[in-house]
Amino acid sequence: MAHGAPTLGSPGEFNWLGRAATGFFVSPADDLVGLLLIQQFGRPRYYQPLFRNLVYQARH
Repeated sequence: MAHGAPTLGSPGEFNWLGRAATGFFVSPADDLVGLLLIQQFGRPRYYQPLFRNLVYQARH
């Protein structure tokens, strides 16, 4: 996934992206919480949107 590519989600969703690609997102509208705990330096902004899209795609 390219940086800046669209990610799936819903209004009211919030997230946090930490160092080494750790992060989480919460979607109250979808009653969904995603937690990503990996240690990957170099491309942390690649993994969070990829993870979020995979979670949303698996739900539908």
